[in-house]
Amino acid sequence: MRTTMTDNPAEVYSLARELIAACEASGHNDVAKQIDEALHAGSSALEILGAIRTAFIDHRAVLNLFVDSGQLDSAIAFVDAAFGRG
Repeated sequence: MRTTMTDNPAEVYSLARELIAACEASGHNDVAKQIDEALHAGSSALEILGAIRTAFIDHRAVLNLFVDSGQLDSAIAFVDAAFGRG
């Protein structure tokens, strides 16, 4: 998976899809479901990004099995910046 800083929504969506596949393959179906639901939450990019951010934070321990914590932190920081939080 990627090692650069997240700098656009497509990278957050791509990471989310990669994590769904990894979670499903390893039996973490509840985590996969929450991330999948986040990808379909609301009608705006901000709603979707916010839901993905929440899923990433809620399931950080499981997701860190599949990606470096820096990747999650980068995606979360991108969403925070999109919301004007950082």
